[in-house]
Amino acid sequence: MLKFDSYPELAVPSLPGGSVYSVEEMKHLVQFATERRVFIMPELNIPGHAGGWSGIPGLVVNCPKYFCEEAWGIPLNHQNAGLMSILETLLGELKEIFHTSPFIHLGGDEMKLSRPCFLEAGRNVLDTDKFERDLQSIVSNTSLTSPKIVRWEDSITIALLEKQQDTVTHYWYRSPRDEKGGKPRMPYFVSSHLYIDTMTDQDDALHMFQDVRGFAKDTLYPPLSIIVGAFELNKKSWLDRNVYGKLVDEYNP
Repeated sequence: MLKFDSYPELAVPSLPGGSVYSVEEMKHLVQFATERRVFIMPELNIPGHAGGWSGIPGLVVNCPKYFCEEAWGIPLNHQNAGLMSILETLLGELKEIFHTSPFIHLGGDEMKLSRPCFLEAGRNVLDTDKFERDLQSIVSNTSLTSPKIVRWEDSITIALLEKQQDTVTHYWYRSPRDEKGGKPRMPYFVSSHLYIDTMTDQDDALHMFQDVRGFAKDTLYPPLSIIVGAFELNKKSWLDRNVYGKLVDEYNP
């Protein structure tokens, strides 16, 4: 988690013992990566999965029962008068910190998980079209045409497709094969449930990766990249499951 200079109170780790990085630490990491031709893509996951934004009172929807039972899917409070101003400031700071990155990810996934939270709070469920339009205005104000904005597929509603031609679609739930006419929303990344370190059977994860890569090779509309996710980021888990080894073997048969 990044501790922004503009709003340091937002640095509330979502898990016990979670790491918090200062802006200076992150700038050093970005520089270290850039010198090695590695580019870091930050993700500001909005408007769902926003439980970590609770450091500012009133910025997330208050639903303690749902929070205790599920602990994820806590949405931003779209009725907070200062929300859009805060988002604009944070986007500007992200652009400065990750100035070598060609992409900034703005999340947008799993808003459907937030419905019980809104109901518990006695609130109307988020008007996603309105939020997306407001977000697009902020993106324009912050001049975020380069780097490109990445959004999860379920954030892009039919009403906004024409306004989001420059947005990179990130597929997780659906395969790009499922789009009308078989043409994905271009340009796009594809992950297709590739949390390869949490599969019950590690071989299943490898087979899924092979299937996604096979699609990427065969399609007339190839993705910018296949993104392989890892949910458990501790070293022991990676060594025990040999995640890295399996990928190296796959790329170097």
